Amino acid sequence: MKYSIELLNRKLKENFGHDCFRKGQDEIVQTILEGRNTLVVMPTGGGKSLCYQLPAIISEGTAIVISPLIALMKDQVDTLNKINIPATFINSSIELEQMNFRINEMIEGNYKIVYIAPERLDNNRFIEALKLLRISFLAIDEAHCISEWGHDFRPSYLLISRALEELPQIPIIALTATATPEVQNDIIKSLKIKNVKKFIRGFDRPNLHYITKEVIYKKENSISRVLDKTKNGSTIIYCGTRKKVEEYGSLLQEMNHEVLIYHAGLEDKTRKKTQEAFLNKESSVIIATNAFGMGIDKANVRNVIHTDLPQTLEAYYQEAGRAGRDGKGAYCYLFYNDNDTYLQDFFINSNYPFFNEFVCVYNALYDVHNVKINEISSLPITLSVEQISNLSKIPIYSCQSILKFLDKAKIITENVKFVPSMIKLNSSRERFLEYYTNITGQRKKILEAILRSISSSAFNRPVEFNINYFLKKYFFHYDEFITALNSFKLSGLIDFTMPMPPGIILLDKRRKDNEIPVDFKDIKRRRDRAYEKAKLVFEYATTDKCKRNFILDYFEDDEYQSVCGRCSNCR
Repeated sequence: MKYSIELLNRKLKENFGHDCFRKGQDEIVQTILEGRNTLVVMPTGGGKSLCYQLPAIISEGTAIVISPLIALMKDQVDTLNKINIPATFINSSIELEQMNFRINEMIEGNYKIVYIAPERLDNNRFIEALKLLRISFLAIDEAHCISEWGHDFRPSYLLISRALEELPQIPIIALTATATPEVQNDIIKSLKIKNVKKFIRGFDRPNLHYITKEVIYKKENSISRVLDKTKNGSTIIYCGTRKKVEEYGSLLQEMNHEVLIYHAGLEDKTRKKTQEAFLNKESSVIIATNAFGMGIDKANVRNVIHTDLPQTLEAYYQEAGRAGRDGKGAYCYLFYNDNDTYLQDFFINSNYPFFNEFVCVYNALYDVHNVKINEISSLPITLSVEQISNLSKIPIYSCQSILKFLDKAKIITENVKFVPSMIKLNSSRERFLEYYTNITGQRKKILEAILRSISSSAFNRPVEFNINYFLKKYFFHYDEFITALNSFKLSGLIDFTMPMPPGIILLDKRRKDNEIPVDFKDIKRRRDRAYEKAKLVFEYATTDKCKRNFILDYFEDDEYQSVCGRCSNCR
């Protein structure tokens, strides 16, 4: 259905208080209202949320919005409720009773917008509830998460396409802040949607000055000069490693600059305090790794400085784009030299390790308990990543990546916390009594102790089972106790699992080096692609063409001029 621009402007004013649409928003809203499948690529702060919120209000029925971030869902719903738009969220943060209430209210059509986590689509009951609902459209926020080529791939997003098979004929709206043409095509392919209208808007930030400069020695001097001439506003300085954050932080402090330090190696409490200090102070300087930034929105950031070449242009654009959120002029500096490519290579090779490195880590894991070829061990491997690195002689960053790949291939699983022993009583009380009367000795005493001590709910579901409790209270010998449990299990009386300390669990038999079930061709393909992306960052740094147009061309945003007049090449 076609809506007049006058009506859309009126609804925009009535519901959101805006006098007019941002460039391109009205066309996107109109397309969604027409019931078309739509892909929206728009940077953070560009107004993506309004593109689906306004059509949801105008359309009949309820819009379902898939979002990966629980905190963001709550913020969005709170904002909508404040302006009297009936909206809610359904995710793991709410109790079962409240969840059931909201699902019933949803079925009754009492919400215009319902935010859900993608994991919710793995619940058959919820899918059945959606079938009872008049759905205006399904919006997928952070849609790049569905693509394995995206910067934040999430397996839970793969549930969406499966759910869509159960919910046919629903218009699909996919929204993302960063999606290269490759990722865009992968989103469409993964969702199995046709006749998609694409909108790539808002990547042009005319208030930003893109400045690249080759600095051979002492980048801290170049940084210091920027800080000296910045009288008002804040600065974010990005470094490639924690070590460099600490080094540059110390050097800048020696040069009489007050700087905050932020990286993932600091305690949560310290990071939170540092983040709050940066946000609350009018003029502040923070030096950080790329761990800093998610959810950061400070209007008066006048400078974003990169001291190393980022891995991708997407990452660079997102980080540099934290400058000038107030619309005033701001500067995005990239200080680089040829040595920076070595850091890029290091991260790429660490993220996508080579076959021989996999072999070393794989064999080190199986050697811990002397597991032979075609055998498996149920014993947990209680070694740290550092210890595995020492055993395998493979660098720790590569080890971390290899463990993730092995986990994905279901060769190992990482148990991050202690899992207690569990027991379930499978037989009736009569069957237990019959069995009890026919056994003698220690097994009889052990069974009696179990029946006296275990909650009756164990007849219905597994309950926690503290083996040490029985050993201490009844003076049972460990081997004798476990042998008895196994006997009861073989007889079908019980099911029980042994306690599992934190560690790595082997899920697969040991195989020969050339039979490790990992897709090494795919890893090589990803490594090669990462090198291509890193090369593009270097091309951006060294090009004599307009920097602004280079970025816009990369994202296929065609709203640019021949020269920007603001970058280091056009000034």
